[in-house]
Amino acid sequence: MAHTVVLSWTASTDSIDGYNLYRGTSPGAENTLLNLSPIIGTTFTDTTPTDGEFFYIAKSIKGGVESLGSNEVTARILPAPPTALTVVSIT
Repeated sequence: MAHTVVLSWTASTDSIDGYNLYRGTSPGAENTLLNLSPIIGTTFTDTTPTDGEFFYIAKSIKGGVESLGSNEVTARILPAPPTALTVVSIT
């Protein structure tokens, strides 16, 4: 099943070139860059997560230099529940 996580943040107060968004599978280990070019604006939709728990941070970019990371947020994607539960027998 395809999942999406929509993220948003408050714009930097400095004049910047855009943002990079990172995802990881454990707290403090956001090392997967999700965007191919700087994000212009303050929202991003991650269309690649599977079931599990993911951690995200955003960084501002100016002149090719990144800021420190934003606060960390967590998204937990649960597996799909079973369906078509039926009673097979009653004794």
